[in-house]
Amino acid sequence: MRLNAEEEETITISDEGRCVEIESCKLSLIGRFLTCKPFNKRAEKNTLKKAWGLENEVQIVEWRKGMKADNVRLNHASLWIQIWGAPFDLISRQVATEVGSKLGEVVEVEQRRKHEESNHFMRVKVALPVSKPLRRGGFIAGSEGERSWVTFRYERLPMLCHFCGILGHDLHHCASHFSATKNGRVVEYQYGDWLKATGGSQRSTPKRNTEQVHEPSPEGGGRGDNENSPRPSDQVKDTAATGCTLGNPRSPLPGAMKILSWNCQGLGNPWTVQSLRSLVRDQAPMVCFLMETRLNKEGFEEKCGDLPFANKIVVKYPNLGGGIALLWKECVKLDVINYTANHILAKVVDKDGFWWYLTGFYGWPENSQKAKSWELLRHLRTLVDGPWVCIGDYNAALNSTEKLSKRPVQSNQMEAFRETLEHCHLEDLGFRGYKYTWNNKRPGDANTRVRLDRATTTAEWREKFPLSTVNHLSSHASDHLPIMLHVQSSRRLRYKGQRGFKFEETWLLAEECNEVVNAAWRKGGAEATGLEEARQKIVDCAAELQAWGVARSHTDSEEIKVLQKRVEVLNSAELTEESKADFLATSKKLDELLLKQEIYWAQRSRVSWLKHGDKNMKFFHSKASQRRRRNWIQGIKNSNEEWVEEGEDIARVALDYFDNLFQAEACDKVDECLRAGTPKVTPNMQQFLLTSFSAEEIKTALFQMGSAKAPGPDGMNALFYQKFWHIVGDTVVNAVLDYLNGGLREADMESRIKGVSICRRAPRISNLLFANDSLLFCQANKKEVKEIKEILQVYASASGQSINLEKSSVYFSSNTPVEQKNWIKDVMGVKEVERFETYLGLPTLVGTVKCAPP
Repeated sequence: MRLNAEEEETITISDEGRCVEIESCKLSLIGRFLTCKPFNKRAEKNTLKKAWGLENEVQIVEWRKGMKADNVRLNHASLWIQIWGAPFDLISRQVATEVGSKLGEVVEVEQRRKHEESNHFMRVKVALPVSKPLRRGGFIAGSEGERSWVTFRYERLPMLCHFCGILGHDLHHCASHFSATKNGRVVEYQYGDWLKATGGSQRSTPKRNTEQVHEPSPEGGGRGDNENSPRPSDQVKDTAATGCTLGNPRSPLPGAMKILSWNCQGLGNPWTVQSLRSLVRDQAPMVCFLMETRLNKEGFEEKCGDLPFANKIVVKYPNLGGGIALLWKECVKLDVINYTANHILAKVVDKDGFWWYLTGFYGWPENSQKAKSWELLRHLRTLVDGPWVCIGDYNAALNSTEKLSKRPVQSNQMEAFRETLEHCHLEDLGFRGYKYTWNNKRPGDANTRVRLDRATTTAEWREKFPLSTVNHLSSHASDHLPIMLHVQSSRRLRYKGQRGFKFEETWLLAEECNEVVNAAWRKGGAEATGLEEARQKIVDCAAELQAWGVARSHTDSEEIKVLQKRVEVLNSAELTEESKADFLATSKKLDELLLKQEIYWAQRSRVSWLKHGDKNMKFFHSKASQRRRRNWIQGIKNSNEEWVEEGEDIARVALDYFDNLFQAEACDKVDECLRAGTPKVTPNMQQFLLTSFSAEEIKTALFQMGSAKAPGPDGMNALFYQKFWHIVGDTVVNAVLDYLNGGLREADMESRIKGVSICRRAPRISNLLFANDSLLFCQANKKEVKEIKEILQVYASASGQSINLEKSSVYFSSNTPVEQKNWIKDVMGVKEVERFETYLGLPTLVGTVKCAPP
């Protein structure tokens, strides 16, 4: 590290004390955002209004004669600076003041805690000039003249350029960096993120088994049980301000971790503590968030001190219930940022350096206090500037299906919850297991079950951990079910088969794609005809496209980032004819790559109701990730009820199942089946049906297909045939005509049973056939039931198709005797429907009107 002239200067510390000026409070304030990125001014304005408790419009005006909007200069930013490396005899408030005065105007110096506690660094708040590079350190010396180097670390450091060291812009917007690198010269960066301070005011070297228990006073924020309690945003305790060591910088966490969240409803009960120990032992979570602990520091240590977590933070307010706790193991690198009685916000660092935010959240249970939950969440969103997961008991339902009760969820509460999640860019992660996480355990109509516990995440977090899942566990010790978040970015590839060919829509953007298809199609299948000719041409064309387009399928995200940075630099640079031409060429290339990237993800998302060019790449990427998660098969049970997870075993189970399901049996009763039917086709209808198919009909049918729908085994979707019909059309038509005009066969079956009618004069109905489903109607007597069974056996023998009795069911009228029901179920081998079911979203049974319409 090379030192500049100011850093070489020695700061001489005087022996006499200096008077500390206290800046008088002012009612007006002018601020400046130290960023070059665009931001929502209206949202920032609303945030300032809420932070200051103002109801009227916010106006920032400095009362100075002759002041205008264009002559205000905001040249300083106040930051807390940590001074590290000073000798013990030079660690004092006076030294911090003198050092800070060399950096800028001293605003505040941290008061030293107990005299017997050792300080490893000093903290001073300084108004720094934003137009000058940050100082990375400096030499200090006492009256003896011996110099010592101290380093500076800046808390909550805003945007910093790693080249020039000036606040307010980054490398991509630095004119000096652009001038230094425009000729390809490699530069050495003298600044970096290592200038950022971590963990607030850490006083001493962290010890093993660090435990932090916080018991804030009621004046510092309560649980919100009182209407006059402080606002949730006012209750947030910042660890940097309180001077508490809440994180233990251990080794990074492994590639996958488990986070347990449980509203235990009191750990004073020995059964609850025993259940918690069992959960921790069986599930092995690395992080544990507990709510309603109802234990203070001594009580928590007494009841749960033997839990295998090296670090913990307990928040408990005296003389009140509630209480939350966050526990994490030694292998987890986690730093707590702030907390209230209803949340704990922390920052987690993965083993690859990827960091994300974790919030344990406990929403207010009272309906009158719900607004405080949403206000707190919105406030936390302003503190989070990266991937975020929020887990806990929200004490709210997202939709009506999440509650089972005689009393439905209030629509305004659901709407407020959904609007808050949307505002915070959070999305429910879903779950596996029992649907409801809370049960009031009351009998009969008084019973209520709701899904109150959940995990919500931002899109950035889901992109990093796409295979993460939430499991609902079980416990008898609380009204709430524990939930377990499995944080997982990828699973071990147990089986890797050969990736098949798929036609990529992005290939159509290249002009030479037409030439590749034309050449491959003409040379393939020269010696074959009909279907075989088409098959050979498709195989040859797929091979040529695969070889040509392997490097053209997925756009290079790094190249897009480089072009975006280039556009930003050119846009802010001085305009010349050369820079203008460069800007236009770079913008055109960037637009092409962005369109290609959007098409790539749109094809994988299977979303057909949005068009290309709508700038929906993030949406398409999210949908594609959801499809990948939904289609992932973690494991499956084989015919012996054994759970298998290896890829080869899963494939074998699937093959065996479908081989047996679609295996054709002896077809020896076709004639008998046909004789049972009455001809329904008239001579005119028969003549029309026997008419040969035409080329125009085939083309019309193909062009009506969804272009982006899933392709067949050959990898060619409908888009390929639609775009290259002028090349492949004749071959495709000949192949289809060769197959279709070979002959058709159909059969119709009408039962010989009495059936049912909906009223006295209505015709009787014996069967309804729709798509792949068949509904048969008969009298609940032995004769007609045996007739039904015989008809099904004849059909199975004639068609070679087996009846799936596991998916078949029977429904009886209310006057059918129980003995008759049991006999029919035994004979048919099907189950009885237990309640009214729906078909295609509609009820299968509709009751009669009990009263006359008005």
